[in-house]
Amino acid sequence: MVYRKPKRKICRNCKAIINKDANKCPYCGSTDLAEDFSGFVLIVNEERSEVAKKYNFKEGKWAIKIF
Repeated sequence: MVYRKPKRKICRNCKAIINKDANKCPYCGSTDLAEDFSGFVLIVNEERSEVAKKYNFKEGKWAIKIF
């Protein structure tokens, strides 16, 4: 088995996908970060996105399931 270092971190609080070097979520300020997730959604225009409205997401990448 080959172990690959994660390229991103995921905020367990708001599900934002952020830079691997971050120690704090830029969206909600949480320090509870994970490195493993399944699936993501990309919000390009939060005003027109039904997903963004339903889950209160801003523009950016958001994880669907966090492990």
